[in-house]
Order: sequence, then structure tokens, then C-alpha cells
Amino acid sequence: MPQLRTFADAESVASAMGGHLSQRQPVGQVHAAWAQQPDTLCGIALDELSEFGSYFAFIRVPEERRCPTCDEAVRRAIPTPVSDRGPNL
Repeated sequence: MPQLRTFADAESVASAMGGHLSQRQPVGQVHAAWAQQPDTLCGIALDELSEFGSYFAFIRVPEERRCPTCDEAVRRAIPTPVSDRGPNL
């Protein structure tokens, strides 16, 4: 199966430990795209979104934050239910 990449409508950066560490967080809906494809599974051009790569795994994002169209496409491509894959972030 090709590698799944994660994108979001936008991003925010949260600082921790006195501003020495920062962590990017997705804002808005979270989308998925297969590696080497120019658009998400729902058809949005990747350059319109913030990329989280495979670091922030789409399948670990809570269902209510996932784009419904991308979620359905991933569910069809992955033989086990997406909601059964590891802890939610």
C-alpha cells in the first residue's frame, strides 16, 4: 500500500517549556493524500493545505476531525477499521 500523508486546513504552533519546544498542531479538518499525488483524497490541491506528512498519522486523528471524504477513501483502502488503529491524538 502506498504511504499515506496527512494535511490540514491550517496549523497552529504551541510552545512548551518556556518557549524552548514547539509543536505543530493541525487546525480545521484533517485530510489524507497518497504519496506522490498532487491532491488529497477529497480533491484539494496539496499546496492549499498545511502538510504534516506521516509524522501526524491520519489514522490516529479523531474521526470527528477527519475530512469525511478522505476518511471514507482510507477506510476502503485499509482492510481493518480505521477507528481500531492505535490511540487517538
